[in-house]
Amino acid sequence: MIFKVLLAFALVLGLAHGQETIQLVATIRDFGNYDGDSPTYVHHQDFNYYTGNGVTGIVDTTLGADSKPVLVDTKNVVTSAATFNQWWNDVSGTNVDIPYTLTLTETGPGTGIYGYDNQNFFPIDGQGVGNDLPYLRDHNWGFTVEIHTVFTYKPGQTFYFRGDDDLWVFINNQLVIDLGGPHPPLEGNVNLDNLGLTEGQDYPLDIFYAERHTTGSTLKIQTSIKLKPTCLPPQIYNEAKNACENCVLPQVYLDETKACGLCNAPRVYDSQTFTCETCPNGEARNFDGTCISDCPKKLQGTLDGLPICKFPCKSTQIFNVITERCRCDCKAPYTKDTVNGYQICDLIIPE
Repeated sequence: MIFKVLLAFALVLGLAHGQETIQLVATIRDFGNYDGDSPTYVHHQDFNYYTGNGVTGIVDTTLGADSKPVLVDTKNVVTSAATFNQWWNDVSGTNVDIPYTLTLTETGPGTGIYGYDNQNFFPIDGQGVGNDLPYLRDHNWGFTVEIHTVFTYKPGQTFYFRGDDDLWVFINNQLVIDLGGPHPPLEGNVNLDNLGLTEGQDYPLDIFYAERHTTGSTLKIQTSIKLKPTCLPPQIYNEAKNACENCVLPQVYLDETKACGLCNAPRVYDSQTFTCETCPNGEARNFDGTCISDCPKKLQGTLDGLPICKFPCKSTQIFNVITERCRCDCKAPYTKDTVNGYQICDLIIPE
């Protein structure tokens, strides 16, 4: 199964030389520039066409229902609502979706201040649409970055940004930094104590950034917010570590629960793909999670339209997998065991 990287992004907390790092796994969308020479992608008028020194009021102060900014005024630096929506959505022939990891590093061990500073922010050189400006082949200009995460509010938290071009930051779905339009590096900051948040409660934080003109590309973030990861399947969130991690086999990531677990009938665990699969045609899922061609001394049945071997014993009995009989308890040389939630009697040989 292919898990597409959404506009939502993941964070992974780690340690490097005593300093914690926060990895923001974002989505970058690359566009053909208005004066570019891409033979395949639209030469987008919003990229490398408009100039300016920054403007506020392009987007609504409340994030849209789809967790995207809503255009309310072009301010003569955006072509239309339709072209603006393309910044944050995959459109064939118009943009290319590229996953990217942005790492914030603690400024010093134990400071609790995380930063990223890149005065030449060109994360997708040679990728996507490509370096399509014939007079500036060194870099790939014209792209957007979208980030979604959550955090637990604590008094004293702050968020600072400096860069170019457009930058909008939303906290609790409300606009808190508004640096719209093409512009030289500008800065914005927010003190979360002024937002009416409740201590100890989780809130979303969403970042939308666009590089739209060739005068430069800079990006600086500094924050005291310890962002939580929004983990991308098949990883899950470990609250104790504030990190994303893989399931411990034979548990796998289950779409239905969004958590690690054993494969539920009628699916079985596939040790080659590390996923839950269905048995081949003509075979049934046995109670122990394997595929067999028949169900001797057990009951043939179906679940979700697929064949399974029903567990034959009453709730007060235990099934002996060696003798294939139901018993009230396990007696020597058999030992009680549990397989996929079933209590069984098995012949266990000590190692």
